[in-house]
Amino acid sequence: MMKRSLSAVFCLALCSLMLGSCGLSGGDLFGDSDVPMTSEKAQSSKKASSSSPQQGKASYRVTYSQFALSSRTSDQTSDTLDVLIEVENTGSVDLYLDGASVNLRNPEGTKMLSSNLSLLSASPDVIAPKKKGYFYISIAEQFDMNVDYQMEFDCSLKKARSAGVYLSTSDLTLTDNMFGGIYGSMKVTNTTGAAQSNVRAAAILFDNSDNPFAIIDGGSIDSLSAGDSVMIDLYTGANINRSLKTSDVARSETIAFNMRYFNV
Repeated sequence: MMKRSLSAVFCLALCSLMLGSCGLSGGDLFGDSDVPMTSEKAQSSKKASSSSPQQGKASYRVTYSQFALSSRTSDQTSDTLDVLIEVENTGSVDLYLDGASVNLRNPEGTKMLSSNLSLLSASPDVIAPKKKGYFYISIAEQFDMNVDYQMEFDCSLKKARSAGVYLSTSDLTLTDNMFGGIYGSMKVTNTTGAAQSNVRAAAILFDNSDNPFAIIDGGSIDSLSAGDSVMIDLYTGANINRSLKTSDVARSETIAFNMRYFNV
C-alpha cells in the first residue's frame, strides 16, 4: 500500500501546530466541547467495550503535523512525500481512527495530486482518552522541489464501538539505513489471554524537541496465539527528517495492536 523510497537529498517541510478535523468538528478542538460527527479540512504550510458507540464526550486535538519532500536520486524515478499527523483524544470516550486523506497545493492554489491520497495508515486504530494516535504515509510522486507547497488534510475519527486490543512490546532495536532513515525490530508478545489476528506493530521516534519525526512499522501478523511471542522487522512508515540517525532519537514509543478494518 505504501511505497518505501530511499533518498539521498531531502527537502524538509515543517508544518506548524494546527486545528485538524478528523470527523469531529464544530467546537473548540483544543477545548472540552462536545463536537458533532462532521468533517472539515485543515491546512499547514511548508515554511481516537461495547457493540455500539459509547456514551460520553468526543473531542480531540491535532498536536503535531508535518510533511516532507525528498528529491529524486539517480536510481529513482520519482520523489517521495512523507506525511505524519499526531492526534490526541481529549474527550471521555475511545476514538476510532477511521481514515485520512491529504493533498498538496502550490502557491496558486492548484492541487498537485490528481486525487487525494487516502487510507493513510493509523497507529493505533483506537485511542483511549488522553492517548495519542498517528496518521502517516510515505509515497512516491513527482514534485517541483522549488515550489513552496501547502498541505491540506481531511481525517475521520469516530466514537469507537469497542475498546482497542493491545499486545506487549519489548526489545526494540534501531539501525541506521545507509541511504537515510532508520529501520528496526522488536518483540511482540500476546498477553491478552486469547489468540489475536491482524496484529500490527509500530515504533514512534521522537527528536530532541520531543516531536515525532518518524514511524517505523511492520506488516500485519495473521495470527498470534495467547502467550506466544514473535520478532517483527520495522520499516519506514513515514519519516519527515531522514537525515536524523539513531543517535538523534531522544525517545521512542512502541505499540502492537489488533488492527481492525472497520469500526466494530
